[in-house]
Amino acid sequence: MSVTDALGVAWEGAGAQTTPPGTIMPTVPYSPIWGVLAAALIVGVVLYYGLTWLLTRPRPEAPPPAAAPTPVRSVPELQGVYLHEIDSILQRHAAGELSPRRAHAALSVTVREFLSEATGVPADKMTLTDLRQTPYVGATYAVAEYYPIVFGAQEAQSVEHGAHAARQVIALWQ
Repeated sequence: MSVTDALGVAWEGAGAQTTPPGTIMPTVPYSPIWGVLAAALIVGVVLYYGLTWLLTRPRPEAPPPAAAPTPVRSVPELQGVYLHEIDSILQRHAAGELSPRRAHAALSVTVREFLSEATGVPADKMTLTDLRQTPYVGATYAVAEYYPIVFGAQEAQSVEHGAHAARQVIALWQ
């Protein structure tokens, strides 16, 4: 008995179709899922190497920070503009257009804007904590005085005291 005859007998014993002796066995069809898995594996490997390359490249250097803008107007000119603004706030408060709370808020904005224009520091966008970290102690003190009045529960009565603090900051600026 030859090997092909033995295989034929084994197939018959297993209940499969028999192939005539000397013929090649028919191909066994594979499930399509194996082709999909092979393609997914290839795509996964390509993605892995692509992402590894992208994420480990040297980053371009960030441009150096821009220098603080120089004031467009001179300090004496700024002082005149902002001292006039303080007088305007006092007049509007005396006329009843501004409550004491709103007057102190306007004084705080005035001091912050003056500091921004005089130094280039964005004081008009800083919190009080940020402002305390700057070397501008007088302006920080004046703004800190306004905080309890602007954000407190009770209205303040002395707008003149707040205006005096703002005038001190602006008039004594060098």
